[in-house]
Amino acid sequence: MPFETSELYKRYMINLRMPESVDLKPSKEAEALAKKLSESLKIKFDLIITDSEIRSASKNIEISDAGMVDPMSRHYMPGEDKVASFVHAYAKSAIVIRVPDKQKASLNLLSVNHSPLPIFISMAVGDNASLELSEYYFSASKEQSVVAPLHELSAGKNSKVELNILHDENGMTDVGNLCKGRIGERAEVRVNMAYIGGGHTRSRANFTAAEHGKIQVSEVAFGSDGQKFDMATNVTNEKPYSIGRVDSGAVMSGKSLCVLKGFAKIVEGARGVGSQVNQHGLLLDPESRIEALPDMSIDYSNEVSASHSAGTAPISNDVLFYMTSRGIPEDEARRLYIIGFLSKYLTNISNVKAKEVIVSVLLEKLNKKTFGMVPNTDIEKFWLVQKA
Repeated sequence: MPFETSELYKRYMINLRMPESVDLKPSKEAEALAKKLSESLKIKFDLIITDSEIRSASKNIEISDAGMVDPMSRHYMPGEDKVASFVHAYAKSAIVIRVPDKQKASLNLLSVNHSPLPIFISMAVGDNASLELSEYYFSASKEQSVVAPLHELSAGKNSKVELNILHDENGMTDVGNLCKGRIGERAEVRVNMAYIGGGHTRSRANFTAAEHGKIQVSEVAFGSDGQKFDMATNVTNEKPYSIGRVDSGAVMSGKSLCVLKGFAKIVEGARGVGSQVNQHGLLLDPESRIEALPDMSIDYSNEVSASHSAGTAPISNDVLFYMTSRGIPEDEARRLYIIGFLSKYLTNISNVKAKEVIVSVLLEKLNKKTFGMVPNTDIEKFWLVQKA
């Protein structure tokens, strides 16, 4: 990302274990897991991606030759990001999602990788149109692998977009997620990302908002022993009266590590804008580590509202004491505290099923201390968590 060229950001860069080449072969393991997940999650998937094929069941989705689609990232990120370079080099197909003017679409995507899997997703949302896209990423890898979805969004005037992304790969898979987009006049875009699985994770998001445009990014990472997360989000208020907000949360246990990089820019002439960057973390063990690096660039000739905050801490002993004094066992009190912390980063998800699956995955990781498994979705637990 452009703002990561400084030594401060380079110092906290987590590298992915990228393959030297990609050989996409049909995988029975990936196909079997995709079928199992479809049955377990009880979701009708409009798009299923595995090593062997891409299957679409929606009129809003086109599968094109990757070379026929001109991606935005080639214009202003030539070779800078290794995830983009990997996808451009090896993705044979492009997934093009189109929502014409004044139309609505609600889509679900499932991805299961066995071998390294580059994914190129282009989203074009017309004027006064709306798109709700929920993506679920799992892996059946038994050897070192990587999954790399590249999202590029163009949101038209007065459009509404909600993008929900869950990564719950096993420890053999590294995750490289890249989201880039331009937000049109009076458009509203919400991007919600949950990183729970994967060995090493590198997330990059870069959005630019036009006049009266609104972009809200909410991202959360939940790590256990050995996992590493590198999450960077850049929001630019390019035109007057636009709003940009970044909320990043991390819960780390064991020897896990998370780096949160949030950057907001208000350009000259963008008066009346609002910009916020908030980064907070919860440390469950003395060996766990969270680095929060919020930053802003503001042209002070503008009349703007801007703020940033960051903080990390262990679980509050005072809160635990209060909860246990009310008869809640200490283990359950810790569990409620952690889920309560994570849940606030999921409040912008309007898709109830997507929220249910993400919370179920969080609960499974808390209870079983594992990740990358097929989640046991339980709507009763989901509502109990919401009440808590």
